[in-house]
Amino acid sequence: MTREEILLHVVNHTTYHRGFVAEMFYKVPARPPTTDLPVFLRDAQPQSG
Repeated sequence: MTREEILLHVVNHTTYHRGFVAEMFYKVPARPPTTDLPVFLRDAQPQSG
C-alpha cells in the first residue's frame, strides 16, 4: 500500500468506529461524548486563572 492509501484507510477506519459507538449511545438513550479531536483538545486544556 502507498502512504496515501494507508492514511486513507486509517482515517476511514476510525470514522467507522466513531460513528458506530455514537450510534450505540443514541440507542441507550444517552448523550454520546464528543469525539472530535479539536473539541477534545480544547476541553482537555487546563483552565488558566
